[in-house]
Amino acid sequence: MLTQAVTNNGNLIVTGYAPAGALVELFVADVTANGFGEGKTYLTSWTEGSTQDTDKGQWGYSGLISGVNQGEESVANRFTFSIPLTSLSSAQQAALTAAGARLTATATLLTTVNSVVVGNTSEFSGNTALLQNRPLPVELVRFSAVAHNVDVQLTWTTASEKNNARFVVERSFTGDKFEDIGAINGQGNSAGAHTYQFADQNAATTAGNIAYYRLRQEDTDGSTSFSDVQVVRFTGVALPIGVYPNPTVGDASLDLRSLPAGTCQINLTDLTGRVVLATTGRTGQVNTLVTAHLPQGSYIVNVLGMGRKKTCLLIKN
Repeated sequence: MLTQAVTNNGNLIVTGYAPAGALVELFVADVTANGFGEGKTYLTSWTEGSTQDTDKGQWGYSGLISGVNQGEESVANRFTFSIPLTSLSSAQQAALTAAGARLTATATLLTTVNSVVVGNTSEFSGNTALLQNRPLPVELVRFSAVAHNVDVQLTWTTASEKNNARFVVERSFTGDKFEDIGAINGQGNSAGAHTYQFADQNAATTAGNIAYYRLRQEDTDGSTSFSDVQVVRFTGVALPIGVYPNPTVGDASLDLRSLPAGTCQINLTDLTGRVVLATTGRTGQVNTLVTAHLPQGSYIVNVLGMGRKKTCLLIKN
């Protein structure tokens, strides 16, 4: 599996994962978008763990990588190979520099049977974009966003970092319009693994049922890149509503900002179930309850709308 590919200082630099000792064959892919394809132009090959491999570490990966879900491994062998562009033919170099060029690879585990070397070759990996004339950027190997009640916990891990200024956490409730909600400084330059965490507190009270997250990685030179988008769905979460002052001697305010914006029906009932106030309101904001005229006692506030029913207790003094 390939994770990153760049050309820099006359070299093609490729990172990824492969079984120990596998023969990795590199190709320019026959597609120019995220996904799986096949090799169109053969480039070169190398062996994972050989002297050419400058990253002999192990790490795990999961989720989307280069826009493709390529499975999950908790312990996988990483590789980094640098190939001089001058070692490639003019046709190979032309394929590399073509607009939208992407790379793919296969991995073959070789074994000897009856003095004959045979191999079991994988399918082509998901392809990855080739970035021209850039240093090897931040290698993001894991990014997750998980709901914990009304909060969202974001965790991501880098295997290495180059000129990394910071990560900006972006959130969207529509899937297309993102806003910044926080930032964490990067390590600058690092050859080791680092794990980052960010908590989006009370996200469900604003999002409703779904939220989208992505990372914007910013280099020290101002260039940026984006992670794949993580989708969080809130299921079985009881979003609270509030009323204040409580107890009240006059009117009260009903806080529905924890609910998605829309319309709702608001009913106040006494403890016998008799409706003493019925009005329409707006979710996503604070509504005024005209309760100054009501006698002292306890009342149930019922909010109905968008397939939801929320209740709370109001005490009138």
